[in-house]
Amino acid sequence: RIWDRNSGACIKVLEGHTNSVVAVAIDTSTVISGSYDRTVRVWACNSGDCISVLEGHSGWVRAVALDSLTVVSGSYDNMVRIWNRNSGECVKVLEGHFDWV
Repeated sequence: RIWDRNSGACIKVLEGHTNSVVAVAIDTSTVISGSYDRTVRVWACNSGDCISVLEGHSGWVRAVALDSLTVVSGSYDNMVRIWNRNSGECVKVLEGHFDWV
């Protein structure tokens, strides 16, 4: 959900994940969500449209972050994935963790 900061009213409902959302990051134009459905979704704040679905994790996605060029996700598959924010392409997989990230 996207909430109006001043009134507290729900402005939009972001629908698409098939399981619980457990991680969220936001900047001025974009919301990133990570879910138990093992995906990361990129949403446009203004419209609420899903811009892309980032697939590749084999475990629950528990952490997400973003900057102007990338999206980063951490998962119960013990991996961190770095994604190109514009194309949705996974550009790097960081392996070696002994437990979930």
